Parts: sequence; structure tokens; C-alpha cells
Amino acid sequence: MAVLTHTQNRPATTPAHYDTRLDQLLEAADEAPNDDAFLAAMTRIAGLVGQPLPASGYLAHCACSCYGAARCETWFDATAPGTRVIENADAGYNLARIQCPWCADQHPETA
Repeated sequence: MAVLTHTQNRPATTPAHYDTRLDQLLEAADEAPNDDAFLAAMTRIAGLVGQPLPASGYLAHCACSCYGAARCETWFDATAPGTRVIENADAGYNLARIQCPWCADQHPETA
């Protein structure tokens, strides 16, 4: 059983190149045309955020709007029990908006 802690997984302030690279990798995963491309992007994302890649191959960043501008920074297995899909991925894309289990339990959101 994986343990999920509700903590920030990266520094509060990050260098611009870090956020730019993360955005590029998230876009690559979202637009990946096949499983291999998706897994390759997810593997690089996991390394960048310092999290192990879950067995599902789908690492998600909590998409809730809690705490206003300082939203939840939790990275987690998107297929883990207790996660909440806020919004499914649009046609032709791969990444859904998903809440981490803690946020889903504390303040579930809808689209």
C-alpha cells in the first residue's frame, strides 16, 4: 500500500527553467500519441519532481483549487484509491484533472 502524505513535493519557489521544463513534459504527456510516448514523458516528470513513477505509469499533480493561489502541490498516482476525477481529458488528450486523495476527502470538487 502506498503512503500519500499531504506535503509540498518541491520548493515553494522554483527556477523558471524548472517550471518551463515541467510544463513542456506535461504537455508532451497530454498530447502523447501512444503509450510509449506517454510513459517516457511521465518518467521524465517523475524524475523532475522527485517522485517514483507509480506502477500505473500515471503520475498526477493535484488539480484542485484549494488554498487559492497556493494550491495543493501533491504529486500522486492518478489511479490510486481515493483520487477524484474533476474533469476527464478532452478528446485527443491524455491528462484528466484529478484531486489527490486528501483533497478529495477534505473538499471534493466538481468541474
